[in-house]
Amino acid sequence: MKAKVFDYYMMRLYKAAPVWLQRLFLWYVYRPYRQDLPKDGTAPIFHELYIELRTRCNSTVCRFCPAVKGADERPDITMPFEVYAKVIDQLAEINYGGRIAFYLSNEPLIVKDFPRYVAYAREKLPQAWLMITTNGQALTPKTGRPLLEAGLNMINLNLYNDDLEAPLPEPIKRFEEEVLQAYAQQGRVQYQGSRHSAQGQPVDFVYNVNRRLATEVLTNRGGSAPNNLGDHERQRSPLGLCDNPFYSMTITSDGRVGRCCSDHYIHEALGNIKDQPLMEIWNGAAFGALRRALLRNDRPAGVCRVCDSAGIRWSRQNSWQERFLKNLTQ
Repeated sequence: MKAKVFDYYMMRLYKAAPVWLQRLFLWYVYRPYRQDLPKDGTAPIFHELYIELRTRCNSTVCRFCPAVKGADERPDITMPFEVYAKVIDQLAEINYGGRIAFYLSNEPLIVKDFPRYVAYAREKLPQAWLMITTNGQALTPKTGRPLLEAGLNMINLNLYNDDLEAPLPEPIKRFEEEVLQAYAQQGRVQYQGSRHSAQGQPVDFVYNVNRRLATEVLTNRGGSAPNNLGDHERQRSPLGLCDNPFYSMTITSDGRVGRCCSDHYIHEALGNIKDQPLMEIWNGAAFGALRRALLRNDRPAGVCRVCDSAGIRWSRQNSWQERFLKNLTQ
């Protein structure tokens, strides 16, 4: 109760303050999160790599996504396998063991020969965690089984519907019955989990089913979410630090590297894997300048300036700073 009262009056005072005082206060709010990050704009190796293999989605219902079928302004491009293999080979040279997510705004299950991409990553990167997030419209025993056989570690299934109690589509039920159950009998499947079990032990495969409303309003994805365009009020008082460029890297199908997974159109690429080594981009001047700006609580012009994401990972055990940022951005 005390925390709720504190949070209420804190937010009222913040919103009534002049812009210069809001900026000063945000500097203080983000302070605990800055302390864990290098101050010179460098960063250790990323532990999340998002690779968009094709710039298309098959869904027409997700009103919060700029890639919804028929509305995406980007050309339909699939990453050539040789370009993809070049990335994976470079990761193998540094023994990469982090997460590889085969998506940004796209639907990974409509990528032609997708199991081949997964199998190559598994062969070259035995310690990496390979995952997809999918709307499930193309998930069947025929599409799902080859992915598990190729070495995929996780499927996050987001079911978008106007009815959260709607039954599972029949193709997904058959995937669960014909494919997942066989793996589960071998003790290899964890439902509704993460990379490690509740006991902290590594698992082979995780299957998460998330029921979500197709009409829900999420973050504005750097100003690209169709149902959350607004007037970008944060141009007046932008948020501060964002730790995404310190931990994650995103690559779209034509090889360009964006600022983060919300950088849908990548108007200002930080590099291109077709003509630059992966680690040269990660340690390069463009990434360094972006990180130093964010450490100053200065979100650069473009997608960062209008983004309404708090820019942190919710991990500080309900601290007042975390509660404030949640109330400000959600």
